Amino acid sequence: MLGKSSSVVRMTKKEFNELLSKGEVKSKIISDFAMLDDLLGVIMARYFVGEDRERTFVELVVDHLPFSRKLIILKRAKYYRKYKSLEVLNFLDSFSKLRNIAAHHYSWSIKDDDFERLQNNKNVMRLMTDFPHTLDNELTRAIDRLARLQNTKDFLKRRPEKKST
Repeated sequence: MLGKSSSVVRMTKKEFNELLSKGEVKSKIISDFAMLDDLLGVIMARYFVGEDRERTFVELVVDHLPFSRKLIILKRAKYYRKYKSLEVLNFLDSFSKLRNIAAHHYSWSIKDDDFERLQNNKNVMRLMTDFPHTLDNELTRAIDRLARLQNTKDFLKRRPEKKST
């Protein structure tokens, strides 16, 4: 997770289900995820083609990739060095798990084995504590890290030089 926290978050299955059954909670998770999905697409385009052809690349290629594939591609991309900002990809993976749960959790209660897996994933459970504050803080950090990442040498080298007049 992006923020440092050593405490283990415990939420009961009932608390989790009650929180996730609220429309405003689901709506926030899904809309925040959609925004990050779009931002990740722009980041990918800047890495591979630079700003001048970014829009076309996003429309023709990136928009047809699921979020998980975008993450895999950015994790496997070649970078000049290991940037601290790349840690954001692990947060995005956890947030994706939470989004999938929110998107597919309707009137049913989460299964015991699924909930146990969630409880073992401290990152996902942490996003649900003190909702929406923890999630908002982590999203702000993620957006900041993605912005810093796209300003690294790996992304800047693909940008065309500005012509002086």
